[in-house]
This record gives sequence, structure tokens and C-alpha cells, in this order.
Amino acid sequence: MRTVFILISFIILFIAGCEHNALFDKNVTSIDVLENLGADKHGEVIHTITDESFIEKLTKELEKAGTSSTANIDMPRPDFWLLFKHDDDIIRKLGYYTEIMNIKYWNGRYIDWEGNKHFGVKIKFPIKEQ
Repeated sequence: MRTVFILISFIILFIAGCEHNALFDKNVTSIDVLENLGADKHGEVIHTITDESFIEKLTKELEKAGTSSTANIDMPRPDFWLLFKHDDDIIRKLGYYTEIMNIKYWNGRYIDWEGNKHFGVKIKFPIKEQ
């Protein structure tokens, strides 16, 4: 009986330790790319991604990625802003670095600037400037 209790406790702790980022409460239908003009300002949309398979792959990776806090780190501003949208509604705004950033325990290109969170996702975003 004691062995079963220990085994169940271990399984519960393992499942609770699995990381999941609840980023997208709706299905992402497009991602707008905006230039970063600094000081949280951004320019016009320079590209829009509507490729369903790429969007699904990226959003799944972001939701299961390991994260690091950037709250006490002097971070350079991201190269681009990405607006994850469901139809015309913006669901999430993330920063994107063209080079992989090494922050604490994770290497990745994506950052939630306002939430002080860096995502360990290396997927290169297909940006085509107009």
C-alpha cells in the first residue's frame, strides 16, 4: 500500500512539474510582423503569416516551451513584434529576435516583453519585409 502511495505521489508531482504556457485562448489565424521602432513603439505591418501548419507548429512550441524570467535582466529590444491574431482580434503580442538569445536556462528567439518571459523556442520566423 505504501509503495502505491509513493508511486501515485511521484506521478502527480511529475505531471504538475510539466510546464505549459497558456498563451492562446483562441485559435491563431494569422500573425502580423511589425518592425520594432524602440521604446515599445512599432511601425506598420511589414508581413503577415497565414500558413496554418507553421502557425500551429509555432504556437504549440511556445505553449510547451521552457521559460526564463527577464524581470531583472537588461534585455535588448526585440528586432520585430509579432501580433498573434484570431481573425482581427489580437490575442498576444510577442517580441522576436532574429538571433537566438541565451537567457538563463533557455535559448530562444521569442519574448513576452510585458510579461517578462523568454521562451526557449528556436523556430526561425519567416519574415519578408515589404
